Amino acid sequence: VFDYRDPDVISKIQTWAGGELVYGLDCISEDSTVPLASNSLTGGRLVLLLSGSTSNPKNNPKVELKPMLLYTAMGKPFTKFGQTFPAIPEDAKWGRWWWKLCTQLVAEQKLKAPKVTIIGGLVDYQIGLDRLEKGQVKAEKLVMKW
Repeated sequence: VFDYRDPDVISKIQTWAGGELVYGLDCISEDSTVPLASNSLTGGRLVLLLSGSTSNPKNNPKVELKPMLLYTAMGKPFTKFGQTFPAIPEDAKWGRWWWKLCTQLVAEQKLKAPKVTIIGGLVDYQIGLDRLEKGQVKAEKLVMKW
């Protein structure tokens, strides 16, 4: 697990990867995360699950940035946000590759799910927000019961 707030996070990721990292997935895909993720790669492709900032001058120019709604990786047309999206075969091909890779990495214990913390129900919503605001959530997924 790498802390994106660590000023040395890029070099730590590159060291961990042995200096050759060419594929990535930015699940946050915000203006601040795309440069971090793209500069962690030595080239290749970074998939953005949101539109992200593909034109940020801080992005690694050797990395192809590919915005993709995760739904398109399923290979079927879908309707979301009042808009119908077509199937995108290239995204479906990537999705099959990604699922296979993740399955392998989990089996090899190179990829692990974050710790899950249940903070209660909707009445405890503010507790989670406060923890996030104070920077107390690291390598952890906060879950509320409904």
